[in-house]
Amino acid sequence: MSRGIRDLERGSSRPKALLVRAPEDTGKHPSSSGAPTMTEYAERAERYLILIEGGPPSNYSAWSPDLPGCVATGETVKEAEREMRAAIAFHLEGLVEDGGRIPDPSGPGVYVERKPRAVA
Repeated sequence: MSRGIRDLERGSSRPKALLVRAPEDTGKHPSSSGAPTMTEYAERAERYLILIEGGPPSNYSAWSPDLPGCVATGETVKEAEREMRAAIAFHLEGLVEDGGRIPDPSGPGVYVERKPRAVA
């Protein structure tokens, strides 16, 4: 039994640092299995076309024609693009975890369609 656990059992209010690992945990980095890392997904996300629309007085909406259902929003074009790149990386990771195939990107780029403000 580790010292931290014994201290807790004795009623100590401030045990020393406690590290508990599952018996099968080897302490190796999860990417050592050859699976892509989140950084690799973020790099792949840069290859997908993003379409951004909307704008003041509401948020901007972003989506990619290559990844149906993957969307994001932001108060600015820059924020919408940043959030969409993160959403794409997360989406690609989920596809791989579920045994799916990562679709080919139609090309990098960002297309912004701004709606003109209504004149009051």
